[in-house]
Amino acid sequence: MSRKRSVLFQVIIIVFIFAVIYLASILNSFAFRSNTVEAWTENTAAVLEMVMERSEYGLKYGRELKNYYDIDTVFDDISQYCETDKAFITDINGDRLYGEEPPGDITERIANLVRSGDNTIIYESDKDQYILHAISGKEDTEGYVGIHYPTDRTAGISAPYERRILVSALVASVAGALVFELLFHFIKHMYDRKKLRIIVVATLIAASVGMIISTYSVQKSGYTYLAEDVSARVLEQNMANINNLIKNGIRYSDIDDAAGYYKRISEKSEQIDSLRLSRVPDDSGACIKLEADDSGEEYYLISTVSQEYIRDKINSALLNVVVTIVTALMLSAEVIGFLVDVLTGEAKNRRTLVDNSAHRTIESIGVVRGISFFFASFRFMAVAFMSIVLAEIYEPVTLFGYTLPKEILMSLPMSAQVFISMITSYISGSVVNKRGWKSVTIAGIAVMIAGTAASAFATKPVPFIIAQMIMGIGLGFAKMGIDIYSIVVSSEADMTQYTAGANAAIIVGYSCAASIGALIASTFGYSGAYIVMGLIGISVLVIMILFGMNVAPRSEVAEEAADDVIEWAHKGPDIRFGVYILCVIVPYYFIMMFVDYFFPVYSNSVGITTDVIGLVMMINGIGTAYLGAVLCPKLSAKYSPAHLMPVLLVILSGVILVFAFKNMVLFAILVVFMIGTADGIMPSIQFEYVYKLPFSKKKGFSKALGIEGFFSNLIGAIAPVIFGVVMIYGSGGLAVVSVAVLALSALFWFVNSKNRNKVKEQL
Repeated sequence: MSRKRSVLFQVIIIVFIFAVIYLASILNSFAFRSNTVEAWTENTAAVLEMVMERSEYGLKYGRELKNYYDIDTVFDDISQYCETDKAFITDINGDRLYGEEPPGDITERIANLVRSGDNTIIYESDKDQYILHAISGKEDTEGYVGIHYPTDRTAGISAPYERRILVSALVASVAGALVFELLFHFIKHMYDRKKLRIIVVATLIAASVGMIISTYSVQKSGYTYLAEDVSARVLEQNMANINNLIKNGIRYSDIDDAAGYYKRISEKSEQIDSLRLSRVPDDSGACIKLEADDSGEEYYLISTVSQEYIRDKINSALLNVVVTIVTALMLSAEVIGFLVDVLTGEAKNRRTLVDNSAHRTIESIGVVRGISFFFASFRFMAVAFMSIVLAEIYEPVTLFGYTLPKEILMSLPMSAQVFISMITSYISGSVVNKRGWKSVTIAGIAVMIAGTAASAFATKPVPFIIAQMIMGIGLGFAKMGIDIYSIVVSSEADMTQYTAGANAAIIVGYSCAASIGALIASTFGYSGAYIVMGLIGISVLVIMILFGMNVAPRSEVAEEAADDVIEWAHKGPDIRFGVYILCVIVPYYFIMMFVDYFFPVYSNSVGITTDVIGLVMMINGIGTAYLGAVLCPKLSAKYSPAHLMPVLLVILSGVILVFAFKNMVLFAILVVFMIGTADGIMPSIQFEYVYKLPFSKKKGFSKALGIEGFFSNLIGAIAPVIFGVVMIYGSGGLAVVSVAVLALSALFWFVNSKNRNKVKEQL
């Protein structure tokens, strides 16, 4: 490697180190800001409920909301205790009764509140935090009170801690860069991939240790201060209420059920563990002395900060760092391999269409893996949350007079994307034959970017589903190009290695993108995550244009002349390709739906957060890239694809069947890991099986892949809908799917076992 390229390599790695550290820091910084806003808003919502209790008490005993004579007192209390003058009261239809004019979407917000089944909802609109509370009357809700205030009102609290987080990131990044330079220049690596990987891994681990220590310190002090601040506000507000009672002649001994009242208040605030009256001061929490009643008795109001809240937030912040670092360690292998092969390899013309009919290996595996990885990083970023976006923007959708069940509606975005990609993948097989893989892939990625942008701004189910259809148009073309790429640049002897390597890189990209995408979504929301996804797509498009070798697919004539066509000793037409579609592609897609659809929806239903779902997706990728990819060459050398594929399907359907009866979160995570491990093996042996079928030799491999892609995407479009039905029937539905997979696996085994005595090379 020349000195100039060496400097470029070092600069890229240092930028990579800074990017990793700062990504974790930015996520934690925004998470702290978001949690500050959330804490204040939830606390203010609890205070608003307390303020309205007196009015609701009067309404239950005959007073009317439309003619509430001391309404000014209510607004004064809101201004004093909720710290905002922006308030309104409406009737049950959303029409203004008092205060400022309600927002234009008040009717829709009221409908959301009614659907939620709660008394209060919190939402953000036009950079303001809104709190809408149902006013209870004698028999039912008589109206609604709403308040709002600027979201950035809490900036004064979060800003100092955000600065400390970013300064810590700067220190850790600079230290990491220095460690890398020292190791790079003192270790004799000779640009060996393994040694460079060790250097980068050691650097990331050193930087991450420092980052974890500083994160723990800053986050602990920040969340402790936030909890104490909320606790102090609650004390101040309740002290005023009690002192007013005492001034009006009420004695402490006359206050009924104070313990229950304060327990209800503390339960409404995550930051407060307990709120209570006590005759003696207590230094275990914040303590305020109340006024003495007319008998001379004195009490103290004590608020205890929730240590569980602080601990959970710190753990979440540390999880952000750990997930980001582990993800960085995974992707560093692909980035380093790509950089080394690009910078140390000879200059190649990557724009002119190259003919590789001689079946030579003309591209390094590092570049092939790198491009596959970058594409997957873009494609799969939304996998951890796409299925549950509709849970956030859900509203009933009626089709031909029939209201779709929510479970079915939530499956439609993925089904729509896959259904459209089914059509375009079928078309793309012929297009790739004429235009080459590169131009088809670039066009597909460009359309996918447009679909990502549409997803970011979709706020209702139907526009979001349409956005996924746009994604599907591009995905069919782009995926076909990537699938063909590793084959057209490798010899037949190297094809298994290249396809297995490309698949492993795709899975690493899947895992990294899913985990980082989940963290970004939990911090910035789904819309923000789709915007980031679009920016990544643009970067991938540039990489594809600059570094993708524009190779024409192998000609059909050459493939027809290949000498390794499998000849089967049976009469009649060869049915193996059709049986392969029915008995391998179909069940495998249903199994993958457990990861792509069932697990995110199931996890969301049992209270698992989006960032934890992303972590499990990363575990899935670890199983693929570092266990399945390692086992693949060993297993494929010992067993034929025709026998190995059904065995894997039987194992996976078996563990899913066990989960259907056990239904435990930890077992679901184990299933996800096992599916990931199998996914490191399956695609490569599928390529090998299809490539050597007479059907592929007759039609041409790219067309065979196009046909396979058509059926794969057709199945993929149906599978989420079926799993939507499975979600309705629960364990029973999942058990039926597992049994069906077992039956299809047995059929495939039977068909391919007719010639069990054929040597492995014939398969």
